[in-house]
Amino acid sequence: MKIYHTTKKETAEKIREEGFSMDFAGSVGGLQMGRGVYFCSSLADVEYWAHRLNIQGETMECSIDDSAIIEAKNVKMPEMKAAAKKRGWFEGGKITDKTKTDLGIEIENFDAQVKSAAAKDAGFSGIVFGYGENIVVWDLAQIKIN
Repeated sequence: MKIYHTTKKETAEKIREEGFSMDFAGSVGGLQMGRGVYFCSSLADVEYWAHRLNIQGETMECSIDDSAIIEAKNVKMPEMKAAAKKRGWFEGGKITDKTKTDLGIEIENFDAQVKSAAAKDAGFSGIVFGYGENIVVWDLAQIKIN
């Protein structure tokens, strides 16, 4: 599957030399689906997000094996509950203080981040979200730069 990522030109050069890095994960667009590198499934969508986030630079074409990622809508509640409980994020019907520490300002995206955690626990390398145009990848070894 082709995926696209826009970044500054100098950053694109560094990515080509060293690969993607989690050090900058979410540094521009936030962490809606958790820590990872964010991509779009089409050039039109990546151009939209680059404009919306005021990213001027280069769009990189990459690829990832379809079987390595899961659509967010296919992550079900039992897996989400297990992932949240495993991490100590949800107990007694309430979000815990540990959740606030782990997720910080992204607490408003609790459900989305729990879906990502459940997908990780199931062995996936990334998750597709939104209307199918956005992808976050946390197993960076799965990303091939074209």
